[in-house]
Amino acid sequence: MQSLKFPVVGSYSISAKMRDGEATISGVSLDAEVRVHAPLCYSVPVIRCSGDVTVRLNPLASSPRSLDSLAPSFRGIWLGKDSPFQIGYPTEKFPKKAPLQPLVVPAEWYKAIGETAASRKDSPVAALVCGPKSSGKSTFSKILGNRMLAGSQAVLLDLDPGQPEFAPPGALSLVLLRKPSMSSPFTHPWADGETASVIRCHALASVTPADNPNLFVDVATSLHELYRERYGHLPLIINTPGWILGLGLELLATLIVKLRPTQVIYMSKGGPEDALERLHSACASIGRELALLPSRQSAISPRTAAQLREMHTMSYFHYLKQAGGYVWSNQPLSHIRPWAIAYKGKNQGISAIVSYGPNITADLAQSIKGMVLAVVEIEDVRAFREAGGPDYGNSDKQSNPLEVLVSRSPEGIPHITISSLDPRFSHMLGLVLIQGVDQEKKQLRILTPMPSELLNGVSRKGGNLVLVRGKFDPPLWSYTEDAHAKSFRKRNAESDDEEGEDGVAEGFNRIPFLEALEGSEKRPTGSQTLRIRRDLKN
Repeated sequence: MQSLKFPVVGSYSISAKMRDGEATISGVSLDAEVRVHAPLCYSVPVIRCSGDVTVRLNPLASSPRSLDSLAPSFRGIWLGKDSPFQIGYPTEKFPKKAPLQPLVVPAEWYKAIGETAASRKDSPVAALVCGPKSSGKSTFSKILGNRMLAGSQAVLLDLDPGQPEFAPPGALSLVLLRKPSMSSPFTHPWADGETASVIRCHALASVTPADNPNLFVDVATSLHELYRERYGHLPLIINTPGWILGLGLELLATLIVKLRPTQVIYMSKGGPEDALERLHSACASIGRELALLPSRQSAISPRTAAQLREMHTMSYFHYLKQAGGYVWSNQPLSHIRPWAIAYKGKNQGISAIVSYGPNITADLAQSIKGMVLAVVEIEDVRAFREAGGPDYGNSDKQSNPLEVLVSRSPEGIPHITISSLDPRFSHMLGLVLIQGVDQEKKQLRILTPMPSELLNGVSRKGGNLVLVRGKFDPPLWSYTEDAHAKSFRKRNAESDDEEGEDGVAEGFNRIPFLEALEGSEKRPTGSQTLRIRRDLKN
């Protein structure tokens, strides 16, 4: 039987009419339509056809490709300029160092996925996937989740704050998977409700568990408890960070013991030996065996982990919910009218700024300006377990029970400093970018893609909202969108392929938080690049 396999780069929907044959995309059968966003900064899914099959590809109405006018990181990751998608060559003809990397899945992966799917006949599977960075954990988890969706739904417990699948960086989430997905994470920065739905989300407020390991474990166990209570009849995939040394290894061992998965899969056969020994021990303590699978070797990515997080966060802030679904807006955030939220007075919209970390109340307005914060709904005052919440929760309910816990900055901004909120009594709704602080009107100016009805709903039911400040990546991309957009339009008007750096630099001088410097201007002595001489003689 004749077969054909080829990758497709771009944004498209794909389905197939299979008369006497089979068609799949990275292991997912094309008997139903699958939506795909496949940029070059990730391995590109491969379509495989055999026998009498007709494959249909159609462009999607909206694509993150439109963000290439706002940030250089989104450029050069799609083939062609005019077509929404482009079919590649057969995978055997791609050189090893080609920018297009087809997704090649090891045969051992498919065997393990098949065995895991078959084992769910007796009881729901709970597979914890772990391993070193860039070993293929996320890809394996995605393919495993797609396989689990055959005739059912599945649940993803996403514990990787640096590379989450259906939430922005800095968040941990429990997600209900409804349809197969082969798209890159930044192309669905928040679950759309059709392919997947976020059951509950928490702000770690950092892209690494190292900044708050206790909160990391608390959130993981709280989300897992919710899964067992409401979705325990469905299979579970647990994706973990790639931190497997020192404290990271101990956190991983703790998760295995506390969550008690039915299977633990380690995505490397090359060690490190101390990590394997510790994980074997943790698995043995709950009567499980550690399964070893080979890492998926791939060429060097054209984007660093930090750049991918930046793209993911930027995509989140431009990912807007409309009547027909989610679309990407390529309008610079500086052109969008911000929301005004009172932090003091009769119509106060937030109860407090909650800081995970050191207390900097004296410079609070300056420290949050231009930064990303998480919007968290407080379901019960016991969320403030460290600040006296449990005791005060039994007092008079007529007044705001949080008032006794709040201090105020010189600008009057309500503020609470603790190491973490209790995830049992709070949850994250989304992110905001603080555009500014209006001290005269006692208001915060914020930008967010969250629909207004979501926040208004909390107010209507008498709930409390706080903004959590932690160690989110600084949104440097948001400061330069307008300058890049102007430079992009200028280049297109002139039909010039040059980068137009002069135009961008001029734009930087008009952007808050940024200033373009030339040479050693305003740099202290000794701050220039150190150049080591190689011609010195004894």
